[in-house]
Amino acid sequence: MLTAEQNRRLTSVEGDAPMARLMRENYWIPFSRIEALEAGSTRPTRVRLLGENYVAWRAPDGRVGFLDQGCPHRGASLALGRIEGCAIRCIFHGWLFDASGKVLDVPTEGDRSALVAPHVPLRHYRTIEKGGLIWVWLGKQDAAPAFPDFAWLDLPDANLWITRSVWPVNWLQGMEAALDTAHVGHLHSGWAKPAEEMDSYSALFRIQPRFTVEETGYGMRSAGIRTGEDGNSYVRISEFLAPFIVMTPGSLTGVKGEASVYLFVPVDDRSHLQFFGFFSQYGPLGPFFLRDRCTDPDNYVEVQGSAENNWGQDRDAMDKGHWSGFIDHVLLEDAVVQASIGTIAERKCEFLTQIDLGLQTCRQLLLNQLDRFEAGETVDGTMPDVTREVIARGAIIAAEEDWREIR
Repeated sequence: MLTAEQNRRLTSVEGDAPMARLMRENYWIPFSRIEALEAGSTRPTRVRLLGENYVAWRAPDGRVGFLDQGCPHRGASLALGRIEGCAIRCIFHGWLFDASGKVLDVPTEGDRSALVAPHVPLRHYRTIEKGGLIWVWLGKQDAAPAFPDFAWLDLPDANLWITRSVWPVNWLQGMEAALDTAHVGHLHSGWAKPAEEMDSYSALFRIQPRFTVEETGYGMRSAGIRTGEDGNSYVRISEFLAPFIVMTPGSLTGVKGEASVYLFVPVDDRSHLQFFGFFSQYGPLGPFFLRDRCTDPDNYVEVQGSAENNWGQDRDAMDKGHWSGFIDHVLLEDAVVQASIGTIAERKCEFLTQIDLGLQTCRQLLLNQLDRFEAGETVDGTMPDVTREVIARGAIIAAEEDWREIR
């Protein structure tokens, strides 16, 4: 378990909180799916990251504008603004700002507009489009690092599927849900085939795993090991890329080059964006039910209701055999469970066991990273230890084999 102070250091992500500064000053942060910002749209998009408000839009020429939401004049929201060509105009006094961060017009100054415009302190932020997402650099604009070499970059559209959701809980809870793979055989068992219909991999997946971890230069590898009656072990290896990315094997067979990816981006202390998807480095994605059930990739999971109505839990479905009573979506089960813990989990009363080794290690890695950052050590946001080969895997190995050799 964590002390109250340790928990605060990990979960506080607004203003000058250490975790907010670590992320803001050192890492590219995703805020949207690429397709969600349409060129030529007349509607600005509100963006909230690390407790701060921004506005984004895509110009007709394809560029993405990303500014502080408050107009630099007197703070009126640019989310109310008018999109005019490649620029956004504040409706309060008509000041006009280009997607590149240039002030084009200060009409309230009349003939002096061109003289005043270069002195307006407009805060514009660099963006980059990679891996199906639009990322923003919120740190010093002349110090943006090279982009990390993630495994799902530069793939054909048919090889990558990614979604966005807003979860009404702190970012760390979302990430810990992804790191905790022991829950899959219980919480998500309502989606499993009957025992008599399971293939050999599915049957192995029902075995309770033991867990072990390996710390890496980029974070951690976590292995869930399920040993069958023949002595062979089914190993599923998740990858944690500090500070907010998790990859898990994309299928029961754990085919090399296929994985699920999760990115947990703090909106503020009490909510986060979760980007979730699948990718294959070797070919188009085939049909799978998580994608087939998707009705809105920009609102993939939506927690509705509250504790008063158990977030819409279907008890009749449970009486008929469904495990959780959340029949609409697998990830909805995760989101509701996290909401039931509380907006910001306290963690001081947890009773952790061996299945929690991965999240315990993750917490300590993040605390250590914060300590080094506050001590003045350089944080390399390029993630130099991350390559296209860093990807979640699954495999069946003999008793004498070491899971750490699986790559």
